[in-house]
Amino acid sequence: MEMKASIILIHLSSSLASKVFLNAKILGMMTKGFAWIVTSKTMNLLDWEDSSVYESMEGVIGFRYYIPPSNNTRNLTLRLRREFQHNESNMEIRELNVFGLWAYDAASVLAEAVERVGIELSQNSSAGAEPKQLGFATLKVSNSGSDILSKIVSSTFTGLLGKFQLSFGKSVLEMYEVLNVIGNGERRVGFWTSAHGLTEKINPSINSSSGILETIIWPGFSSTAPKKRWLLQKSAKSFRIAVPEKATFPELLSWDYDQQRGATTVSGFCIDVFRAAVDRLPYKISIEYIPFDTDHYSYNDLIYQVYEQKYDAAVADITILSNRSLYVDFTLPFSELGLGIIVKLNDRDPWFFLKPLNIYLWITSACFFFLTGFIIWLIEHRMNEEFQGSPAQQIGTALSFAASTLVYAHRENLKSNISRFVVGVWLFVVLILTSSYIAKLSSLLTVEQIKLATSDYIGYPANSFVVRGISVSNLNFTDNRRQPYQSPNDYNEALRKGSKNGGVSAIVDELPYLKLLVAKYPNEYTIIDSSATTNGFGFAFQKGSPLVRDISIAIGELREEGKLVQMERKWFSSQTSLFSQDTESSNKADPLSVYNFFGLFIINGVSEATAILVFLVFLLREKLSIHCNIFAFMAGGKLMSVLRYFYPGRIIGAVDGR
Repeated sequence: MEMKASIILIHLSSSLASKVFLNAKILGMMTKGFAWIVTSKTMNLLDWEDSSVYESMEGVIGFRYYIPPSNNTRNLTLRLRREFQHNESNMEIRELNVFGLWAYDAASVLAEAVERVGIELSQNSSAGAEPKQLGFATLKVSNSGSDILSKIVSSTFTGLLGKFQLSFGKSVLEMYEVLNVIGNGERRVGFWTSAHGLTEKINPSINSSSGILETIIWPGFSSTAPKKRWLLQKSAKSFRIAVPEKATFPELLSWDYDQQRGATTVSGFCIDVFRAAVDRLPYKISIEYIPFDTDHYSYNDLIYQVYEQKYDAAVADITILSNRSLYVDFTLPFSELGLGIIVKLNDRDPWFFLKPLNIYLWITSACFFFLTGFIIWLIEHRMNEEFQGSPAQQIGTALSFAASTLVYAHRENLKSNISRFVVGVWLFVVLILTSSYIAKLSSLLTVEQIKLATSDYIGYPANSFVVRGISVSNLNFTDNRRQPYQSPNDYNEALRKGSKNGGVSAIVDELPYLKLLVAKYPNEYTIIDSSATTNGFGFAFQKGSPLVRDISIAIGELREEGKLVQMERKWFSSQTSLFSQDTESSNKADPLSVYNFFGLFIINGVSEATAILVFLVFLLREKLSIHCNIFAFMAGGKLMSVLRYFYPGRIIGAVDGR
């Protein structure tokens, strides 16, 4: 696979450049999307070429030495035309090009230098020379050559090309005109000067912007400048893709031997993503997968070999890092970003059901249960037979009534409206408490919050950048508390043992690896925290590779269409998604406290206090009414009626005994 730029610079003679453009047109390289820029070496003599060359150069941009218009230039051209018409009638002089003007200025400088040195003509200079013969054989070396040379080098005057000055033996020209080849001619679109750069006018004003030219017609009659890009051209050479022989998880990468075809094939999530992205390219490429030895070399070595152009690209679970980007170009990440912490679920706590509420909330709730039962008994026992009986029966009835409200299963019929009011408010409180308890318990059962202490050991992947600056739950683990591990099986074994038995309490690694481990052991481990401190996995290509942009666009399309999630489900049986940015396990599961229900308990307490107050008012009113009746009876001499009121059975029996 060959890569060629679509912006091409030509620095050739006009004769060679004309052949290049004729063939470029045949090859279809003078169309939209290409940009051709030629230097003054080509443009200075381009007008001597025939019209077919101009036709093949449609849209080319070129630089040519600028010849300022002057009367001296026009007069010289007229004199030369008359001279050649007189002596060479078959030769026609059009306009003098830059080389003719250079020659005239050079001859002027030489003549001026000879005059300044004061050399007399040699008697043998051209004596006996026939007319129209230069007589080079009779020429001799002048003894004043060094003086003449020094005068020429130091000469500065205004010639036909402007200010004449030599620098290191070469003429210095500070102005070029920018030409756009259109049809069979050229069109000036601007100038370049050493003082102002690219400008539209030869003498730009102070407010004019540099780098602005007139509208340029590019190849293919396009007015839009082609962007810098690369062209992939087919060749017999395939695109060499390095793939590690062994990956951390076989679901990501694995090499398999196909016995039916007798060939080795590569598969895995990374390969599926890469193949799907390649299938979306607007062109076809030939790919050759090459195994990379990971037993003796690391991923950093793989990146460096891509940089050394041993491979065209590397496809694997390669983490995008800033130092790696100095050597290769990465595509967009195709996995989730960041690090995570995985721990073992602790499902052996017999008191786990108490964790949704803290101890103070449990005590407060229990106190309100007893208080509600006591208030209901206090109001109902005077008039409701279900709350009467022996003291033990009354206590049992009150407690069972309070407990039954937890599941809305109380069977006692309430006769007082005050009791019904208290129970109504209390059932609302119970509804909120039970709903919150169930929700919190479900959350804890889904992901149990596990606290890591500084005395715990923590694991990390060996030979990985993850070990640098590990911070878990705001606790920095020292080097002697970090344990390196090589494979997922090592992770599993270390977490099963725990810190007290020679293992670890947690593992820190990149989220895709941890979620694969959770998918493999969904009932044993969970991710309790994550942070976007890494850039995810990406495919590595050589610097300047055209595939980086196109593959990145394809990955973005796969993500938007949900294809990445589908490929993930193909390789991982768990519901956990590598692309879910919402990591539920990172939520802190603190138990509910009294403060969370402070307002609710205030409402219940006020309602019960109000009920007791109303009950006492009615009770006091009833007692006062009784005492008033007693005083009335006694004042009327109706002692027997009073006695009958207080001792009905005894008084009646005594009367009958008489």
